[in-house]
Amino acid sequence: FLLLRLAHPAIVHKITFGKYENRHVCNVKKVEVYGGIEEDHLTLLWEGGLQNNSQPETFSLRHTLDGHVFPCNFIKILPLQSWGQSFNFSIWYVEMWGLCSPQVILPAIEWVQQVSSVV
Repeated sequence: FLLLRLAHPAIVHKITFGKYENRHVCNVKKVEVYGGIEEDHLTLLWEGGLQNNSQPETFSLRHTLDGHVFPCNFIKILPLQSWGQSFNFSIWYVEMWGLCSPQVILPAIEWVQQVSSVV
């Protein structure tokens, strides 16, 4: 898996996966994306599949929880299957879009801390 630590907490709402310039057995077929404030407590943001071609693919990520935006310090990308049997996984690049404005992030972090202290 890939564990990415963001430079600043963010509400990540889209992710793009870049692929090799041609169809390839190492291209990721199935993948899961997790996110959260703490490295050891991540929430599933998206699961799905990628096509075996050279076109980058963009997906919307789950970014709300119980009506509140969900901040992330960490994004974990977990490849589950490649297009070829018994091959390594290949992701050429990852792009993410979201919000990192303190006016949005600080209340979201406070909400997560309140919810975490109750559980």
